[in-house]
Amino acid sequence: MKPSFRFYLYIAILFSQTSCGILPYINCTDGKKVHVGMTQDEVVKLMGDPYFVSLSKASVVFGWQDKEDVRQVKNNLKVTINPQTKLITDVEGTCAK
Repeated sequence: MKPSFRFYLYIAILFSQTSCGILPYINCTDGKKVHVGMTQDEVVKLMGDPYFVSLSKASVVFGWQDKEDVRQVKNNLKVTINPQTKLITDVEGTCAK
């Protein structure tokens, strides 16, 4: 099953928002609710727009953190999403369960 045009449009919009100055923010209480099997839409609804987005053929990675400088980050969450199913396949970070 090929990813739809709408999916790539959504990712492009998120990427452009990220590059236009979204400030880093994360709520660890909500981050602990994120789990494998959730949909991409569910995690964005819960966590808000991701601070960073990474795209590859095999996966999409959304991330949230509390500081811009990676060396100063204390709280973070990174989710890996299957681009075909739009389901979370991995959750990691200090705000994960």
